[in-house]
Amino acid sequence: ETADIAALCQSIHRHSRGNPPFIEEIVRWMQRTGRTTPDAVEAGLRSSDILQELIISRVDSLPYGERVAAKDASIVGDDFRASDLAPLQDDRADDAHLTTSLTGLESAQMVLQMSPADVHYAFRQTLTREFIYNSQPFDKRRTQHARLAEYLEGRYASALAAYAELLAHHYAAAQRWLSAAGYVLLSGDKARQRY
Repeated sequence: ETADIAALCQSIHRHSRGNPPFIEEIVRWMQRTGRTTPDAVEAGLRSSDILQELIISRVDSLPYGERVAAKDASIVGDDFRASDLAPLQDDRADDAHLTTSLTGLESAQMVLQMSPADVHYAFRQTLTREFIYNSQPFDKRRTQHARLAEYLEGRYASALAAYAELLAHHYAAAQRWLSAAGYVLLSGDKARQRY
């Protein structure tokens, strides 16, 4: 049994390369799948894309509202406010459902609340956000970026220059080139004035 534990630890270490977040994902995957023997773990972790598969599998196992919130949050970026997710929700979930979903993502240790005052969250791992983001179809991402850019443009209408880089990013990801170019120019003007 000691040899099995040592072999299991070596397999986890080899596949995670000692990276603590990856170790966590592997252990969660083991708990979820019931794979606890060295051979079963080794067979399950052979894929070169295993970390991405583990994270996406974890997202797919979340309740619907949490899954949608995680995908929408990945569009916003590494950190986000709960209010940023509202325009991205297809079913226009109310604040209570969104709060419940974000609390669930916190419990699942995918995000952490940075500031309770303005309901500000961040993904625990940038790589997790990137995997969730890249798992979505391109057309869906483009549409969501456009919706978010339009929302942010309205929200920050009185201070667009302060958010020019953010708006340029989302309009470019939405492939709305004229809007993106306008905000890139505004950002450049802002930088020139600073120096």
